Amino acid sequence: MVLKIIILFCILINFGCSSNSGTIIWSQTSNTGLATRIAIEKTFIYILSDDRSKYTRYGQWHIEKRKSIDGSHVSSFGNHGIVTGNDEDMGRSIDIAADSQYIYVIGDDNTPGNGDSQWRIEKRWASNGALVDDFGDHGVVTNNPTPYIDSPRAIAADANFMYVLGFEEVLPGYLNPQSYRSDIRWRIEKRKLSDGSLASDFGDGGHVTSNPNEIEGGA
Repeated sequence: MVLKIIILFCILINFGCSSNSGTIIWSQTSNTGLATRIAIEKTFIYILSDDRSKYTRYGQWHIEKRKSIDGSHVSSFGNHGIVTGNDEDMGRSIDIAADSQYIYVIGDDNTPGNGDSQWRIEKRWASNGALVDDFGDHGVVTNNPTPYIDSPRAIAADANFMYVLGFEEVLPGYLNPQSYRSDIRWRIEKRKLSDGSLASDFGDGGHVTSNPNEIEGGA
């Protein structure tokens, strides 16, 4: 546990860090966004960030696979240990989960446009970072519950299902500081790890919503 904390601390502050077990060095280009999430699966760590070298607003998703023993990149994963998304409409990458075969990444998708963003879930091979074709639409599931701002915030998984927590905006104004009538509510989705489809026996057709307070009740 101590080593895990050291690894995460080094990543977040973005410079080398030493411990009794060796030295971990984290290097980024000047355009790479802050690394914000980490998942650990046996002997590997997966680091999630945004790469702003291509796009100017949120950048493209940036995933690194490193060995937990020494922090070095796993060369068989993506391009020398790094996978980046290449969709101009992708918003922020937000969270990541991993098992022995796959990684699951969630974030925002701005494809709808005009102030409307939707949930985006990707399933990738842990071995090489490629999208898993039989999951959703060629490795990607999107969901747009409202015509306003919708965003996933966290993901957890067990042997057969993923659970994604986020929010949906039911009354616009979440991003407008002058608005006094924004209303967002929690949304929890349960999806099959195999294909990304909603688990129909969970809540209302695979999702549960809750609005603890009328004004800004988001998760």
